[in-house]
Amino acid sequence: ILNLQHRGEYLYAACGEGGFRIFDIAFTDHKGFAERYTTAPVSPLGQKFYVRSKNCTDVASPSTMAPDPTRTHQPENFEQAVPMRYAFIYCTDSCEGLFLVGAGTLLDGNPNNNFVKKDVVFNPDGILDGARRITVWGKYAWIACDAGMVIVDIEDHKNLRVVRVLPEGEWLNQPGNVEFQFRYAFICDHDGIKVMDVTNPEDPEPVTALHLEEAHNIYVARTYAYVATGSHGLTILDVKNPRDPKVDQVFTAGGKINDLHDVKLGFTYASAYAYLADGHNGLHVVQLTSPKTPGNDGFSPRP
Repeated sequence: ILNLQHRGEYLYAACGEGGFRIFDIAFTDHKGFAERYTTAPVSPLGQKFYVRSKNCTDVASPSTMAPDPTRTHQPENFEQAVPMRYAFIYCTDSCEGLFLVGAGTLLDGNPNNNFVKKDVVFNPDGILDGARRITVWGKYAWIACDAGMVIVDIEDHKNLRVVRVLPEGEWLNQPGNVEFQFRYAFICDHDGIKVMDVTNPEDPEPVTALHLEEAHNIYVARTYAYVATGSHGLTILDVKNPRDPKVDQVFTAGGKINDLHDVKLGFTYASAYAYLADGHNGLHVVQLTSPKTPGNDGFSPRP
């Protein structure tokens, strides 16, 4: 498993040569179930929770919630229709480019139609060869691949289109993960962190660069960005001014965090925690703030 995407009661996994797989995680906390994660809660014959692909590298969803675009609406309720892009899971494959899996049938409460497949495969002229990471932002998918960072308009799944290519080697150097906050995109690449102004989503502009070694992944939360920097541990950036990011502090837990590849944040009661994926040492949970942290009642206390 190379990457994961959680949405609703399902976990979607990019499994390399094993393709794309879906796990039912609805009963994670249900003590009456011996198998808490399953690929066939009904029957292996009654559903198909996998899609074959040559080398599935990443998976993304437009939302971690599960709105159902296929649901019928009563006109007297004046409900707005959910855009069809929310019916799909977006997967990258280093050989096939981008493919869309229709997962809307998993949301309709009917267990008889849970057979997923590749509904759309998109790789015009091989532009997405070597695709390794994907981030969905609004109606756009940012895909890191051999050509650089390719921005794809996914509003109409029947007419996907490339709106911009940020070329490899021109400003970006082997781009990977990208995170968005307001009008800015924060991109991890071989040089460190690159910041772009995305006020015009189809014409992003380079803003600044911050050199960091081994910048694998980034998570932006309020005025701080948390970067997984491999052997250098967790690097925390001050991004209050996105056009001038600064290293605020580096945390390695006395050298215990030495192969950090990913970071996610979560809040429990009045405390913030970082969940760190360390290749050599497994999972680390780091408390960032507590009620005793100076300024904890404010908007963005310093971790």
